[in-house]
Amino acid sequence: ANSISLTIPAANLPSAGAYSVVVRNSEPTLGASAPHTLTVNNPAPVLTALTQNQADAFSDNLTLTVSGNGFEQGITAYWKPQSGSRQALPAPTSVSANSVTITIPTALMTVAGAFGISLENAAPSLGASNSLGFTVLDRVPTLTGITPNPIEALSAATQITISGDYFSPTAEALWNGQPLARVSVSRTSLVVTVPQNRLTLATLAQITVRNPQFNTGSSLLGGGVSLPQELTVINPLPTLTNITPDMVNAGTTRAIITLDGTKFMPSSSIEIGSGTSTNGTSWVSVTAVYVSPTRLSFTLSSSALVEPALLMLRVSSPKITNQAGMTLGGGIS
Repeated sequence: ANSISLTIPAANLPSAGAYSVVVRNSEPTLGASAPHTLTVNNPAPVLTALTQNQADAFSDNLTLTVSGNGFEQGITAYWKPQSGSRQALPAPTSVSANSVTITIPTALMTVAGAFGISLENAAPSLGASNSLGFTVLDRVPTLTGITPNPIEALSAATQITISGDYFSPTAEALWNGQPLARVSVSRTSLVVTVPQNRLTLATLAQITVRNPQFNTGSSLLGGGVSLPQELTVINPLPTLTNITPDMVNAGTTRAIITLDGTKFMPSSSIEIGSGTSTNGTSWVSVTAVYVSPTRLSFTLSSSALVEPALLMLRVSSPKITNQAGMTLGGGIS
């Protein structure tokens, strides 16, 4: 005969591994056969449920229980993003035939998305289990401050740092609802660039941060827009460097006066005072024609040119009051 069937009691196979099998005829005999190796594999586990299948990004280390069957001591849990390789989770804290308690570290939950959890018994094994889905959701970010704040109008494109918490790697800063170009982002800091065209006029801008929502295919989960922080764009202090002409003959019907300087705004006004000193001088505003940030003009009427006089000119830009009641920027040249 050249074959034999036999039954090995379960008690003789307490765990997976390599076992030596020999065959020996009954006495009298010339001895046992050469040994042959019998490999006993751990089963491929089957997963049926997780006690929790979603968490907020940046959650503390999360402990959950995996239910199923075919779990053996020495089993390993794995975490796998939708695109990328799986990585082993910390060793389970408890293992039974039908449940395994695992821990997902905070470091693996910093990026929102869909992930898979699977288990695999120690080698020799028939392979990994099926995978159960786990979703990490972005939180609604919180804002605590903006630097610098305020910013002068007429500034070049300016980088600002938004401070807060729970900023997603894809978080987006919004200026009155419109996106700003992102420079860098961490959990607590988002650096963006405010373009020059947003800084042409004094204004109170509402700055918010939006984290993306996760699309399950049937609904949007997590994420959202923060409460706003106010960023104040203030009028700069104007400077007056030249007046043309600086002398007009009395009796002239009218004269157009040009003022040159820096940091003139469309809201700037021209004020005229008479006398040799500002002490006690009464200043009167006249209608200014805004030409550019470096030039204003106005018309000196005939009533101001009746008699010889020494007139003083100055440029004034209005201040702006923020939500905190602080009056900022502007001033008189």
